[in-house]
Amino acid sequence: YYHGQVLREWIQLKKNVQVSRLKNRLLWKEQIELQECCEDVKRLFKEIHEKICDPCAEQIQEEDNMDERLKNLLKQKEVLTQQRELAEKLQHQFNISEMRPEETGDPKGVIQGCLNTLVGLEILD
Repeated sequence: YYHGQVLREWIQLKKNVQVSRLKNRLLWKEQIELQECCEDVKRLFKEIHEKICDPCAEQIQEEDNMDERLKNLLKQKEVLTQQRELAEKLQHQFNISEMRPEETGDPKGVIQGCLNTLVGLEILD
């Protein structure tokens, strides 16, 4: 009786080992497929990142460069405006100094105005 029971248990254990080995092979195969799939996903993510994020970073850099250029141009515009206004003042003072003394009224005032304008020019530089 015991011998038959031990034999049945041994056969059952042998079947269990075979099933476990089969499951192990299937799990091993599934693990390899999952690893390959994971590598594919990583590769695709990297490609997407390169196609989306890199151009965005380049665009942001380009926008920053354009903003900086705009600031520089606005500064140049302000300097040119100041220089133009000063040139107009100097031209006006020069025109007054070219008039005859009896038309200007006070030649010393004209000269002082020119000097003041020139001092303003030196301050801007």
